[in-house]
Amino acid sequence: MVLLLKKCTWLALLLGWLWPVGAALAGTGSAAVGAYRELRAGTAVVLYRDPDSASAAQYLQWAVAFRPRDGILTGWRLAEVTICLAADENEFQRLSGGALPEWGLAFAVPSSDLVIVRSPRIATGVIEEPRVVLNHELSHVFLDQALRPASIPRWFQEGYALWSAEMWGLDDMFETSVALTVGSFLPFRELTDGFPQPEALARRAYLQSYTVVDYLATNWNEAQRDLLLQRWRESGDLDTALRLSLGLTLERFEAGWREWVGVRYGWLRLLGSATLLWIVAAGLFLLVFVSRRRRYSSELEKMKRIESRYRLSGPWAVPPPQRPARRPRREEQDEPEADE
Repeated sequence: MVLLLKKCTWLALLLGWLWPVGAALAGTGSAAVGAYRELRAGTAVVLYRDPDSASAAQYLQWAVAFRPRDGILTGWRLAEVTICLAADENEFQRLSGGALPEWGLAFAVPSSDLVIVRSPRIATGVIEEPRVVLNHELSHVFLDQALRPASIPRWFQEGYALWSAEMWGLDDMFETSVALTVGSFLPFRELTDGFPQPEALARRAYLQSYTVVDYLATNWNEAQRDLLLQRWRESGDLDTALRLSLGLTLERFEAGWREWVGVRYGWLRLLGSATLLWIVAAGLFLLVFVSRRRRYSSELEKMKRIESRYRLSGPWAVPPPQRPARRPRREEQDEPEADE
């Protein structure tokens, strides 16, 4: 689910409520959408009401064109998915169980291959592009379809959706560095079933989840990742899949991620470290040394030039050596006498 990440940090807290709500919707989907019209293309279906016909066609086009980000599950395609455009505020709040604020735009129910979207007619204050938001939600559904019937930890589900939709910017990088500096990243086991309720921790749990998936995509090749996901589907458990594919336990995978993320995003922590102070001090010393050496060399050259001028002037000056007179050539000495 996307609740406009840059606008508020309630995202993780609300998601913790919406997934149970989504499970409840799975049993009442037909009643909820009975009054809606349907557009279908390929494996995608959009349910809408008449005022949203143009938007429905646009969302259907985006759903058909959806492709997960290359690097993880490359070559896989989204199976059946239904997108429901909630026609008004009451309908959207009913479908979401009232858990979304007025600026919440969409949420996914992966187990039902369902995405609920607020109609663009009633969506106000939207910061994220609607297509980016839809791609995020479709990524939730896609991952669930690709790994069924395996259990997917919450941190991987949310991290993959952010990574696949490429919802990552400079502000996220800075906040990740801040989180590393204050040491607020949580152990994986505390993010398996849900995210923490305090806003700051919830927001950072999403950032943490993104970096874990990015770590996987960066440090193993496609064949290794494919084998991991295959073993995950077969065993149903991530720890077992890591052992059978990469030769790692989940604990060792987490330790490797912490080391990697500390190097990649730990620049802010470095700014406040004693190591950086020594590096800066050494750099300043080297700069002063080079500067003084150049200045001394310049002064020495200047003194040599002055000394040279003094040696060539004044009563103590040594006259320059005289060059011997040029002797006439033999032909000039023995010129023939002129004929009389």
